[in-house]
Formats: sequence, C-alpha cells, structure tokens
Amino acid sequence: MPASVPAIDALLRITPPRPCLRLTRAALRVPSIGPSTLTRITRSKSDSSSSRKFGQGQVDMKTAEGLDLVKRMVATADILIDNIRYGDSAAGACAALACVAALHHRESTGEGRFIDLSAVEAMTGLVGDSLFAASVIGAVPEADGNFHPEMCPHSAYPCAEHGWTSIAVANEAEWQALCQVLQAPALAADERFAALADRLLNRLALDAAIGALTVSHDAAQLAEKLRNAGVPAFKSMSSLDLVTVAFLWQRQAYRLVSDHRSGTRPIIGPSWRTSPDPPLIERGARLLGEHNGYV
Repeated sequence: MPASVPAIDALLRITPPRPCLRLTRAALRVPSIGPSTLTRITRSKSDSSSSRKFGQGQVDMKTAEGLDLVKRMVATADILIDNIRYGDSAAGACAALACVAALHHRESTGEGRFIDLSAVEAMTGLVGDSLFAASVIGAVPEADGNFHPEMCPHSAYPCAEHGWTSIAVANEAEWQALCQVLQAPALAADERFAALADRLLNRLALDAAIGALTVSHDAAQLAEKLRNAGVPAFKSMSSLDLVTVAFLWQRQAYRLVSDHRSGTRPIIGPSWRTSPDPPLIERGARLLGEHNGYV
C-alpha cells in the first residue's frame, strides 16, 4: 500500500428511518442535524486531531487487514468524506448541503452520488463583490482593517482598563451625536471631518482623535451612552465576556458538554435551528483512538 494513503475524514451511518444528518466542517456539521453515527478514521497514532462530534478510531490502512476493515466499514456507511480541508466552514456547509441533497436523491431513486467539492469555489460566494471589482476594473483587494466605504468613523477605539468600544457612524446625525457624547465640539467643527467624504479622506487622523477621547472611558458605559444617543456602538468583548452574556445562553449559542477528561465546560453550539428535532451536541471531544474497540 503506498505511503500516501489519506485519512478518511468521516464515515457516517444514518440512523433509520429518515435520512437526516446531524454534519468535518463537512463532518463537523453532520452530527448536529439528526440521528446518525459518525466515525473518524485516522492513519496512525501520530494523527492527534479529534472532534467533539466524532467517534475516534485508528486503522493502519497500509496493511491488508486494516484496509479490509475500512472497506467493510465503508460498505455499511451512508456517507464517506475523504480529504476535505479542516477549518473551512464555508466548504463544510456546502458539503453538508450536498450530502443532504444526495441522501434525498438516494431515497427517491435508490442511486448514490459522488460529490466533488472545491473549497476555493465554495468561498467565492462570500467575496463576490471583490471578485466583481477585480474582473471589471482590475481592483485587487487589499486588507483594509475596519474601513467601510459608507461609514466613518467605523472602527474599535481604546478605552480604560484595556477595553475597546466599536463605533459605526452612518450619517451626519450620528456624527454630531458622537461628538456631543465625547464632549468634543472642536472635533465637530473641524473642517477635515465636516462631511462623510472628508472623514473618509482623513480617517486615520479621525481615528487617532477619537481614540484620544475614548481612552479614559469605561468601554461598556461609553457604548451605552452612545447607543442612548442614537450612535451604533458596543463594547468589544473577549471570549470570557461573551460566555457570560445571558442572552446568548438563552438563544442556545453555547452548550454545556462533558467528557471523562475535562468535566463539564461550555462550547459554541450549532449556528442553526431545526424543528421538530433540535440540533444535538451531547458530549465533548473524543480522545484519540477512544473508539477503537467500537470501530
């Protein structure tokens, strides 16, 4: 068997009677949509990646015995995912949708499907405006931070205690309100910032001036004052800040999971809702080779 034998990203067996997926980022998404059994097969003990949604097993596919085991597992699986890039959520979502469509086709016709998915092509739908600009006027996109062509100021500004507040000003009323909350009449009267076109032209100087005014404020209090004045603003939150937001827990943005290594901990939940059966996350990450016996 050649040394380049790939790992199998996922084998998915759909639980009868209906072909609903629970979905690496394709398979990382699969086990959250419906009843299924998902197993990741790794090449060797050196492959230490794992997922909370995978049964994790190791098979030496360079041996005849290991290859035969994998073939027998594939024969009972509903979906085989091979060689999909981890971390690309857009490609994973497209692959998940394609898998659901293939399952529906199989249910209707009895025929299987081979899905050939390009991660690059899956990403193009997220950058259509940049691709259009490049093809029409030859504009090559460059990193531009928080710049927005129709809003200014539009950035995150330093506050006290290492905090930051995000501010997005869309019109002249919001600009004047921002200056009033910051008690900065000189800023409002500065000709460099008189209109949106001027602020965009001088946005670096404007960002520096606003940062000098916000740095003494508490981030959350400043954001609340600005929102009360009609200016879109919010405290820039850390991961610890976000996990304490009651609203996000109420919306099931987080789920509590447990495993036999770390105990109970919060994780980010599925980004979709389904009915009548909600998406499920039942436990934390599997350990490498944890399900060898089952596999």
